[in-house]
Amino acid sequence: VQDIRDRVVRSIGDPMVRYREDPVRMLRAVKFLEKLSCRLADDDESAMGRLAELLAVVPESRLTDEVHKIFKTGASGKILRAWQSRRLLAPFAPGLSGLMERDASVAVLGLADRLEAEGHPLDKTLLWSLLLASGADEALGQGHRPDQAADAYVTKVFEKLRVGRHDKDTIRHILLLVQKMKRPPRPQER
Repeated sequence: VQDIRDRVVRSIGDPMVRYREDPVRMLRAVKFLEKLSCRLADDDESAMGRLAELLAVVPESRLTDEVHKIFKTGASGKILRAWQSRRLLAPFAPGLSGLMERDASVAVLGLADRLEAEGHPLDKTLLWSLLLASGADEALGQGHRPDQAADAYVTKVFEKLRVGRHDKDTIRHILLLVQKMKRPPRPQER
């Protein structure tokens, strides 16, 4: 009862045992506390810090489902930043972890959260495309052929996340289109 009054989220039992049993509980606990503006109990915080690397061995499909679920919460930006700050994101989504350090990614998630709250959610493929676009200039401007660079970038971001081939192709095409739109037209294109 005191935890409810203090707005503290705490594992039932020993958090080291609970998070070892199912590392995804760490992600869910943080999602819950961010959605409800609570804080995490100190022993849970400590356990997460010590066990975060266990997320690297969780099946890709479970982790991808968790990420897609938070896209629907209206608080995805807050939750992903909280995962990032607790070092929970890098073990299973290092590419996404890197994107969360960009202001543009945070802005995209803020827009997605507002649209979700207004009842106009973004399609997950479009949302992924917008998130990846925030880091595409650097990734696609490294001297490789644009299609190869886009392929490598998308593959790196989704290295440990299960996203379908069709979705990856769509994301890659959107990234290439955005890059084309940013370039000034060549004389023969005018």
